[in-house]
Amino acid sequence: CRRWSEHLFASLELEPGLRLRRALGNEGKLHYNHTTVRDLGGMEECLTYSFCLSSERTYCMQWFKEGLSSDNEQQHGHWRVVGGR
Repeated sequence: CRRWSEHLFASLELEPGLRLRRALGNEGKLHYNHTTVRDLGGMEECLTYSFCLSSERTYCMQWFKEGLSSDNEQQHGHWRVVGGR
């Protein structure tokens, strides 16, 4: 029975979803921010990305760009776990 259980667990690729649910924690949200600087040949451009996943399977993604010009955009949508990797 244990081998069958392990086979089903692996075949259904349940581990990625479980890891994500653990990461969402008690708050029910997972935040990730990333900032990078690009050299544009004497001028630098700073890019910042911000992601928030919720246990309600919605997300918010926002990016900011500062350099020669400033710009930003925000997107909202729904997420789901696809595949195991």
